[in-house]
Amino acid sequence: MKENLDLALASLKKGELVIIPADTFYCIAVDAQNSTAIENLINVTGEKDGKRLTVLASEDLIYKHIKEVPEVAMQLIEVTDSPLTIIYPGATGLPSQLIMQDGSAAIRVPSNTFTKEIIRRLNRPLAVLAVRGSSPKVSYTAPVNVDEIVTGKDESVIK
Repeated sequence: MKENLDLALASLKKGELVIIPADTFYCIAVDAQNSTAIENLINVTGEKDGKRLTVLASEDLIYKHIKEVPEVAMQLIEVTDSPLTIIYPGATGLPSQLIMQDGSAAIRVPSNTFTKEIIRRLNRPLAVLAVRGSSPKVSYTAPVNVDEIVTGKDESVIK
């Protein structure tokens, strides 16, 4: 796991896309503070406007990117035992691709240990797009079928 973690961190710091596990799915992730990497994620996945992008962050990083975190949001995060994405009003300090027209942003605190460690060591949130069964082909250095990444048939990416 340490080797994959180090590889993922190095790739994220260079603005590259990585495949990481989330709570209920795998996702394609980039550094959420890198606008160029976010644009690359949008272009590579065919996501036209970035509206399906979610931010993965630790609880302390939420406070850095939301003007005022509603108390009920933090209570929900503390008591839930299932994945929870919250649309927070008053997003700040995030690239425009991650902020909706009304100024809000979709943020999730992941429970996956690997993903939490990436966020902790990077000390930045991640912008992610879920990889699902009918996802488009994604290009890194060569075309890669996202379905093969998820099923482990493609060994050229981080597992």
